[in-house]
Amino acid sequence: MPSFRVCHFLVLYSAHFSLDFHLQSLRELCRVANEVRIVPLLEFGAVRSRHLDGTLTQLALTGYRAQVAEVPYEFQKGGNEMLIVRFGDI
Repeated sequence: MPSFRVCHFLVLYSAHFSLDFHLQSLRELCRVANEVRIVPLLEFGAVRSRHLDGTLTQLALTGYRAQVAEVPYEFQKGGNEMLIVRFGDI
């Protein structure tokens, strides 16, 4: 099964899309791939996504493994973190 690396459209527009939308999007991506990676985790204004903590919590409660990992480059200033999401024990 493939993995997806998603540039940060989902995160960039955090102010425009709800936490539920983020969760549904990530679950759908995980349905068709064994791993999803989103980098960077910044929304407009170069601030960390307002939904990141809630996303991590809700995914963990529903059988997903999600973690934030540092990457060795900055996609944009301060954007050196990546979200990695997997379903179950994959």
